[in-house]
Amino acid sequence: MWQALSLTSFALSLLMIFRTNSAYARFWEARTAWGLIIALTRNLVRRASAWCAPPQPAAKRRRAPSRPGAQRGPGAGSPWRSGARC
Repeated sequence: MWQALSLTSFALSLLMIFRTNSAYARFWEARTAWGLIIALTRNLVRRASAWCAPPQPAAKRRRAPSRPGAQRGPGAGSPWRSGARC
């Protein structure tokens, strides 16, 4: 009885190892394919952005301040722009 049980448990363990290894191989193949898709998408966006028109200068993008005393222009009132030291 015990010999039959140990023989079947050994066969079952080999089957489980095989299934685990094949599942990991499928996972790794999918991960590699997904990484390739991400890399190709990033390259596509990078190349497409090189063909787009350059961004407009900040002077053309400015809008009127939303309230009186709001900043006038980019970085107005910022300690980094005014030269103040921390």
